[in-house]
Amino acid sequence: MSKYYKDDLSVKQIDPLASRLTKAGHTGGASKSLKTKSDYRLKNQLKKIQKTPDKKFKSQNPATEKVRTRHGKVHEVRKTDPVKGSLGKKTYKSDVTKYHRAHQRMGLIKD
Repeated sequence: MSKYYKDDLSVKQIDPLASRLTKAGHTGGASKSLKTKSDYRLKNQLKKIQKTPDKKFKSQNPATEKVRTRHGKVHEVRKTDPVKGSLGKKTYKSDVTKYHRAHQRMGLIKD
């Protein structure tokens, strides 16, 4: 006989928070939002990027530099120097995701 178990006692799981929630009328956890057609399109696009060789993304430099327009306004633009392919791929994937989410928020993606 182990010192951790006793034969005659049954194990009871006590969860005070869950018992309070069930008394209050909550019957389940937070519901997941359903995936839309554009979410699957984004997922497939990211899978396609993942399968593409790293050397295709050498021009995707994440570093920025400040550039003045001829009117004196300062902008931040991406550098055009080549980078390591894996870094470029990571940058490209984050850009695709960022722009997709922005278009969703603006309501330009309707599905």
